[in-house]
Amino acid sequence: MQQPMFKDYKNEAEAYQAVEIMKKKYDRSCINVIVPFPKRKQTKTSIDYDLPAENVTYNKDQSSIDKSLEGCGFNTTQSNILKETVKKGQVLVVICKDS
Repeated sequence: MQQPMFKDYKNEAEAYQAVEIMKKKYDRSCINVIVPFPKRKQTKTSIDYDLPAENVTYNKDQSSIDKSLEGCGFNTTQSNILKETVKKGQVLVVICKDS
């Protein structure tokens, strides 16, 4: 598997626009949206992003977030570092090229 690519966005609107662009380049099954610590007003679903349900992870328990990140190719250390640096409300859009 190639290294996963990701970018963090300050809000859902920016992430949504990024996903729309990425859907033109990548298969939907390779695009993941992960929001470890959503704000109350962040409510988009897989239907909103037009992605498979398992590719959109909002406010799940830590093991679900770990599973999403590691499923995209992050090792445990990378996953932990990423979770520690993400601020409340940030949206991660991850491309898992060979997933």
